[in-house]
Amino acid sequence: MLKRIETLLEEHLIGIEEPLADEVGAIEEYEGEKKSGEVELMRLGECFII
Repeated sequence: MLKRIETLLEEHLIGIEEPLADEVGAIEEYEGEKKSGEVELMRLGECFII
């Protein structure tokens, strides 16, 4: 889901498409969580569970 949200953000930031109402809510939630530190970026090597 996170990858989809990031893709939506990129598409809408550069003006490819206008976000749908439910996408606006998801984007705002993601941005709030990112700002508060609930969501953080990780190195690719840290994302895989072996």
